[in-house]
Amino acid sequence: MELLLQEITSLNVVDFEDPDDLLTLAGRLGNTLLLENRELKEEIRQLRQSRHELCVEMTERQSQWDSERTGFQLDVR
Repeated sequence: MELLLQEITSLNVVDFEDPDDLLTLAGRLGNTLLLENRELKEEIRQLRQSRHELCVEMTERQSQWDSERTGFQLDVR
């Protein structure tokens, strides 16, 4: 995507003799942005899944720790 953006910023609309060339470039940019958007959405989905898994693990460990603490408190009495 960076390469395409560099290509676009180095161009000027008057550089296009054929309007179809400008439309082609706009299409390429649009497709590149769509692909980038899909990749970012997938990354967000994976991060949310990881967060969920970590929350579940943390809850399980908290419960285990609470049980062990209760057991130790009973042993002390």
